[in-house]
Amino acid sequence: MKASKYNFFLPAVDEKWLIFNALSKATLMVDKEAKALLENEELDNLDSKTLQLLERNGIIVDSEFDERKKFKYLYEKEKFKKRPLGFSLTLTYKCNLSCSYCYQGRGELRTDSMNEETMNSAIKFIKKTVEQLNADEILLHFYGGEPLLEVKKIFKFLKELRPYIGTAMIDSNGVLFTKEIASRLGIYPTLFETTLAGPKDLHNERRPSKSGEGTYEKIINGIQNALSESMKVHLRIDIDEEIYNRVDELLDDLSERGIQKKQMVVSFNRIEPMLKGSEYPTSLLTEKPVNSLYELAIEKGFPVQQGGYPGYLACYEQSANWFSIDPGGFFYPCEGFFGFEEQKTGKIGKNGDILEHYPPYYDWHLRDPLSIEECRDCKILPLCGGGCPFKAYLKYGDYNRPDCPWYAQTPKSYIAQYLISKNYDKFNNLIDRSKLE
Repeated sequence: MKASKYNFFLPAVDEKWLIFNALSKATLMVDKEAKALLENEELDNLDSKTLQLLERNGIIVDSEFDERKKFKYLYEKEKFKKRPLGFSLTLTYKCNLSCSYCYQGRGELRTDSMNEETMNSAIKFIKKTVEQLNADEILLHFYGGEPLLEVKKIFKFLKELRPYIGTAMIDSNGVLFTKEIASRLGIYPTLFETTLAGPKDLHNERRPSKSGEGTYEKIINGIQNALSESMKVHLRIDIDEEIYNRVDELLDDLSERGIQKKQMVVSFNRIEPMLKGSEYPTSLLTEKPVNSLYELAIEKGFPVQQGGYPGYLACYEQSANWFSIDPGGFFYPCEGFFGFEEQKTGKIGKNGDILEHYPPYYDWHLRDPLSIEECRDCKILPLCGGGCPFKAYLKYGDYNRPDCPWYAQTPKSYIAQYLISKNYDKFNNLIDRSKLE
């Protein structure tokens, strides 16, 4: 037997150690003597009961076993398994904001919207796919541009597809999320996703309206409207060098307004110069790891949702059962690729059939992180799945290149915060975070 190459040791209270295995996702508590024996491969000195427990949880494996084979199996199984079926619908490229770091050129590079014929074809496609896969439920993701500029179309999709909806996700800048809209959405299982870029003054500089007015207060109102309808809320906080140093002000303001509830989670996203439309000055970009911001949010009582997918894929949009549809009825690998004409993967026909799969469809779904030299022997591979293939494409023009996530710098802190976010009562007082890297 040998210790798994994917073990991480996290310091715990009372001089104990928590083992997290990135491949099996198992966690076990051991004392410092057992930790030393595992690290030094002195497994013969462990008793049979402990060895059985460690083997059952993937902490130790057969000496001849190549764990990369198991990762490959789990990765492919995740990619093609039946999951809640997902459809991301971009109803319009139009936007009512003028964000300085927008990858769609302040929302002005494209302004086309989905017409009635394409909507009807998309609805037929979704219904047919549900029937073909015998799916229990679907996830509908409304994206943009700003989807609430086409709110009537949102409600048409919801009405037509109501029997199938497991989650309706509204990915909005939040400005137009009124009490009336929140009330109408309240009958659906809705997740409201929106973004703030730091405390009020910094946010208003970075995410103004088309007329130059600040949007912070309107977005706060949108969040409150969603929470008042008992919706789940995901608040993304975009980070640059200035915002990084003032996140505490934003979190304190949210707390003072009572926006600190169990049905809301926060996450942090470093601003990156992604597509040709971005005008953001590189001097404001930051490479600082965001684990300290998650730590701050946890300390202030905010539930968090960390970047990274909890399975084996880099992102759920790598699933064969996820479909991203643009206003023209074309499929793309994910929403990030909208506008990359060479990355179209197919098109919906009038009867709701896929007319054909284009070559990028196969390239996307056959991505193999084990073929990427930098990933093949990396310890965090089961956590990141090779990183975001969209970002890899932007950097290298190739899906099959690495995109190392921020937590590659501080994996133990990431794992600790992930465990705490999943089971706060169990892990918050168990992990000694002061001794993490």
